[in-house]
Amino acid sequence: MSKKQEKCTVYIAPGSTQCRVYAIPYPMRAGQSPSDIDPKFRRDWVEVAMLDGELKVVASEPGIRNLLPDIEGQMGGSYFEVERSLIADVFPGPVPTEGRSPHEPGIAG
Repeated sequence: MSKKQEKCTVYIAPGSTQCRVYAIPYPMRAGQSPSDIDPKFRRDWVEVAMLDGELKVVASEPGIRNLLPDIEGQMGGSYFEVERSLIADVFPGPVPTEGRSPHEPGIAG
């Protein structure tokens, strides 16, 4: 498994009164943000938590509880990479090749 395949992305999506938190089974490419990915290519994303208006975690999946201190307090639009092993329970299937979704994420434009 390559180093890229060992990484995933955690994305805090912006919201007006709450932020949804997604686990993305691949890292972002240089200069890419999760918000750049066209919605039709987001089917591999898994919603794993919710932040309230004060950026406190109000709901989460058990497979990411170890990351809650890193997620809580993050502003909508922020994201970070994590080792796939830290959220392995979230993605039971095969690792996407070359650190990309099998659906080849496109850049929204």
